[in-house]
Amino acid sequence: MHFFKYTLTIFVGAIILSSFSPYRKNPAGTSSVPGLANTFLDKTEITNIAWKEYLYDIKEQEGEESEEYKQSLPDFAVWEMAYGENFIASKAYDDYPLVGVSYQQAIAYCEWRSARVSEKEHRKIEYKLPSLKEYKMVTRDEDKNKMAEGLYSTNFGFRTFSGICENAAEMTNKEGISIAGANRTTCLETKEYHSPSPSLGFRCMAVLK
Repeated sequence: MHFFKYTLTIFVGAIILSSFSPYRKNPAGTSSVPGLANTFLDKTEITNIAWKEYLYDIKEQEGEESEEYKQSLPDFAVWEMAYGENFIASKAYDDYPLVGVSYQQAIAYCEWRSARVSEKEHRKIEYKLPSLKEYKMVTRDEDKNKMAEGLYSTNFGFRTFSGICENAAEMTNKEGISIAGANRTTCLETKEYHSPSPSLGFRCMAVLK
């Protein structure tokens, strides 16, 4: 675990919990949602390094043996089905979409991020999972017939919101319902899920209160 702590010491605070700028309205890593005031969406799916940052913070606050920390760990078997490596030690897939987590874990992450970012930026920001309607608002100009072809790095392209139609399937705010991802006919086709999957991730929506 020493490698894990060393790695996260380097990155903690630089991924999701970036320093606040008085000249920036949108929270770090997000862009505004057309047609919705004070509402922003992550530009990419939550990445593996972002989740490692989350785990590091939980471990520092609650301890490595705490239930909070243990319940925040992804399903390693599912994650390794997608990437073929050890989650803790791997750095090659840091910028790839996080998979292997449940709906409840995604909600807990949103709650943690709300508290930590609000504290750091000195303003109230609520993070949540997007609804299907909200996904439709940010994919109006997308090619709805694009098909996902597996997982790849979130560091690609120049679109405002990357990967919605081509990368991992993404959880919506309705438990058990995801959009996009592999084996879909169109970008916003919904599909049920019942457990963590090697092709299922999520991104957050931020609302300024």
